[in-house]
Amino acid sequence: MNNLKNAITTISIYPLCPQSTPQIRENIIQNLFINRNIIKEMDVSTAFDNWPSQEDCPLETAKIIVGNADNTPMTHVANEDLEMVIKLANKDKPLQFWLEIGSFVGGSAIRTAKVMNQLGLNADTTTIMCIDTFLGSDRLLWLHDTNGEYKNNHNCGRRMMLDQDGSPRILKQFVKNVRDNNFDEQILAFPTTSISGIYAFLNADESMNLPVPDVIYLDSAHAKDETLQELELAWKLLPEDGILVGDDWTFDEVAQDLLKFATMYEDELDD
Repeated sequence: MNNLKNAITTISIYPLCPQSTPQIRENIIQNLFINRNIIKEMDVSTAFDNWPSQEDCPLETAKIIVGNADNTPMTHVANEDLEMVIKLANKDKPLQFWLEIGSFVGGSAIRTAKVMNQLGLNADTTTIMCIDTFLGSDRLLWLHDTNGEYKNNHNCGRRMMLDQDGSPRILKQFVKNVRDNNFDEQILAFPTTSISGIYAFLNADESMNLPVPDVIYLDSAHAKDETLQELELAWKLLPEDGILVGDDWTFDEVAQDLLKFATMYEDELDD
């Protein structure tokens, strides 16, 4: 696999309470989000429907932010890798809760939902939660990229990702992309850091009745040591038969931290 290098199981920390998927989603909205749902309620009037003609920038930039021909925003994860993981997670028990950490404008979450739907998993069976600050990263938003992937259109992308007042509109674009793809019943947004989001689940009181993820898809920090910290916390959160997968093995920092993690937890990993 080029993008999903590892599908690995981990040790149990506490059992998943049997709930239906709508109950899982309702408990999250009620107990974690105090009955608010960004996907349903956010004003996305400044998010883009398509590439704005007043911006003289390449079409490739619009595909990253808004979507390509199949209306899916930029993501590196491949359909066949997602299909493999989804089938594995759904093999011996229902796949009810997929936790994505690092979502940008929704490309991977939307693609995951599409593959799930093709396999018969929808909002009635499986919830996808997306943890992200939705504030952008230094590489992708805040720094001028003169040599990298976006060297020819980076400032155009920055204009798309920043509202007129200078604040990031990434969350608004994420929400609009999710709605435009008709996954507003299946996908939830949790705007926080990866570390804070994982700790919210690890430290939640039992009365909140939050679910344990069946799968954690990690595509967040891409920074040395931070990726390792995310891997360790995600590993701690997973149940015994949970699956941890991730993206961007080609990033040196990600590969180094993943190899370090595999060495540290060698005795607990499946071959």
